[in-house]
Amino acid sequence: MPAAPLVIGPETSLRELALRVEGAWRVLGERHIDYAAASAKSLRDACASEGFDVARVIAELESERARTRVHGATRETCWSDHAPWELVEHLLDAHHPFTWRELERIGAAFDDVLREARSRELVELADLFASLRTDLEPHMRKEERVLFPWILSLRVHDAEGTTPPTPPFGHPRHPVRVMRGEHDAASEIMARMRHLTRRYTPPDTATPRWRALYEALDALDRDLVRHVSLENDVLFPMIAG
Repeated sequence: MPAAPLVIGPETSLRELALRVEGAWRVLGERHIDYAAASAKSLRDACASEGFDVARVIAELESERARTRVHGATRETCWSDHAPWELVEHLLDAHHPFTWRELERIGAAFDDVLREARSRELVELADLFASLRTDLEPHMRKEERVLFPWILSLRVHDAEGTTPPTPPFGHPRHPVRVMRGEHDAASEIMARMRHLTRRYTPPDTATPRWRALYEALDALDRDLVRHVSLENDVLFPMIAG
């Protein structure tokens, strides 16, 4: 029997919203409420820290949930109801390729923008992005080469009813602890980028390339929050408890 719809209120946690309310990640993402880094925080506290009216955000969440239900074809998958290897396949098909591609593309875009415009904000932002890229690229390689292959191998053992061998890293909680720490570091960098850019709002004097750069950073930010939320709040509890 399906669970009753979540009643959205000021004390609802960001984690509950992201996992149980259709379309919540879009509403929270548009406002850059980081539901991955602060998943235990209540909606009231998250809105207060960002200067948003909690009643208005609740109304937006309810409206998006209703819209998503009407358009069944656009309803997102509830990954909590799926096997961990299915979620890993989704991460490898969608979020990881997007992140790899955008890190490279945005890095090149910074070079172009800094050649035609120079500002303290841009220089500081370029440094933050470089730090984010330095953190994320080895992080994703470790996932793709070590943790994710082991999770994908569980499908065979599940189908055959056999016990999976001990992974090379010991208990899954060991890499999960490392991955969570690396997620926290990336989330902190993104929070600084949002603050510096007023949530990716370009100044009035920004050139077209500068504006396009901020749009790309905005899209990367939203996808990374969704990406980290799926790993922290869905995948990792599945495999490490």
